[in-house]
Amino acid sequence: MSSETGNPKLRKLFRKVTRQMALELDGFAKALRAGSPHRETLDKAYSIAHSLHGAGEPYGHPCLSELGAALEKVIAALRSGDLAAAEPVIGLFDSSAAALRDLSADAAPKAVCERVRDLAWNCQCALRGNPSSDRGGRDCARPLAP
Repeated sequence: MSSETGNPKLRKLFRKVTRQMALELDGFAKALRAGSPHRETLDKAYSIAHSLHGAGEPYGHPCLSELGAALEKVIAALRSGDLAAAEPVIGLFDSSAAALRDLSADAAPKAVCERVRDLAWNCQCALRGNPSSDRGGRDCARPLAP
């Protein structure tokens, strides 16, 4: 499934990068729970999401690129004040970090990628004001434009 699995050096780098991103997303979720994060914190989180967006495909995990793109939109909406840092939104960052940890541990990539796609979907739902919708939910039936 993953093109990165054949190259031990690339696999090691992938694991290291995804573990670090997971830690940083955990820190971002904590900052959101603590109250309004500083602009610097939002900028760092956006940078993580942007890196994830760009790194998924080259490492053989296009689902990570989808998640990174969705998280970028959520963070941009948090920055602008168009989206409140409510617990369902913060939970997206917790769940994203958990998925990254699972991928870095080589835990069933197909199952993890399905979870990641669900997270990307839920990010889109959050942007539409319905953060707890399922993929089949009417409120989130059409994807957001890139």
